[in-house]
Amino acid sequence: KSVAQYVRAADLDRGAENSFDCGIGLLGLGAADEAAKVFASATITHPASAKLWMGLGIAQDLLKHKSDAIRALLRAVSVDQEYLPPYSFLAGLSGSSPETDTQIRNVLAVLVVAQPESAVAHYDYALALSKQRDLLRGAATPAEIESQLKLALAKDPKMVRAHFQLGVVYADSGDYAHAA
Repeated sequence: KSVAQYVRAADLDRGAENSFDCGIGLLGLGAADEAAKVFASATITHPASAKLWMGLGIAQDLLKHKSDAIRALLRAVSVDQEYLPPYSFLAGLSGSSPETDTQIRNVLAVLVVAQPESAVAHYDYALALSKQRDLLRGAATPAEIESQLKLALAKDPKMVRAHFQLGVVYADSGDYAHAA
């Protein structure tokens, strides 16, 4: 019943905020297919809404449509480069589509240059480099990944996920003392 009510609410008010709220509500209920439909319809009506494109990307990712998710998230970034949440989702999807890995890496590199004081920007870039390195040897060196993670930690020493990822980098290189 809740799924049906969210879908009905999205149909009754096709405004960008209501569509986003209904789509997120559907995702919270585990109704990714219905959420994807709400977001897809809403992005046609509101193509300049980065939030709606991000919502579509999240729904498509949950449906295991990785390439579609990446395209939607890249669209979110192109619509509004200042809206930061899609970048983290892109970093998480990095390494899942060789066709888009270079584009994701480039988008995140631009973010790091535009937001040099952002710990999240450095972390997202490091995560993308790390995931791509796992698939494509030579995509990034451990030193590059380590450098970005250290920059993230310099900006936010309490960023737990950056500490963890730095430990992974050290462990992968055999430096178990630093990994610990």
